[in-house]
Amino acid sequence: NNESFYGKRTVTDFLHRSRYELYDLQNDPDESVNLAGKAELKPVFDKLAAKLKAFQVRTRDPWLVKYEHE
Repeated sequence: NNESFYGKRTVTDFLHRSRYELYDLQNDPDESVNLAGKAELKPVFDKLAAKLKAFQVRTRDPWLVKYEHE
């Protein structure tokens, strides 16, 4: 295997990430297991997503446009 690594992930995996990411940093400090799709964590994900969007609105983030296309 000729793949380079960035931390515990391959460079390819690091560059081509999932649309959403959620990690348990205490149990997975290397961010190896993406928990964003876990049904039991949906309330946590939804709360954090709302906080992110509020921050983007407050800071006039130019990436707010992405919500128009979701």
